Amino acid sequence: MGSIRMNGSSAITKTNEIALLELGTETHRLRRSSRDEWLSGTRGFYWGCNNTKDLAVRLETVSSVVERPTDVTWKPTDRDRTWLKLYREHAGRIDANFGKLAFTTPPLAGFPTIDAKVTTAAMAKGLTTHALFGPPLGKVWKPTFEERTEDSLVSPARSSPVDRAHDGRSTETGRRSRHARGYA
Repeated sequence: MGSIRMNGSSAITKTNEIALLELGTETHRLRRSSRDEWLSGTRGFYWGCNNTKDLAVRLETVSSVVERPTDVTWKPTDRDRTWLKLYREHAGRIDANFGKLAFTTPPLAGFPTIDAKVTTAAMAKGLTTHALFGPPLGKVWKPTFEERTEDSLVSPARSSPVDRAHDGRSTETGRRSRHARGYA
């Protein structure tokens, strides 16, 4: 199909459209711009916050709605509300710089955030992305005593911006990133 997957969002280069894939164990939902399938009125824009917006996929995360009823309605989190606010402020002018702005906007890029990636249609055609790995606000994340005790390999995480990555290589350093080597 000629697609590149970025944090659940995709740019499908052969048909010049964007898409959002929500993938569960048994179920999936693919929203495509060519079908005019937008979330919360965000025409031309998809975002991901590691939360499932599709009901069928979200139901896979609930053990039972019969014996232990739970509310399975999708409710925007503070991160979703921030994406929506940024979308309203920048609609029609969303580009790679918009993504870089989001990299530094709490709570999208809060202290526990480990990576952030953005691509444009033009970048997707070249299989490139702007990325940031590690804490995005420049602070060093330090594991707790309990985390160090549970896993001796846990170490402090430092911010490591990659201005443009292509095929796992930074255009600035030419080195393979930890993410490209499969550590993400």
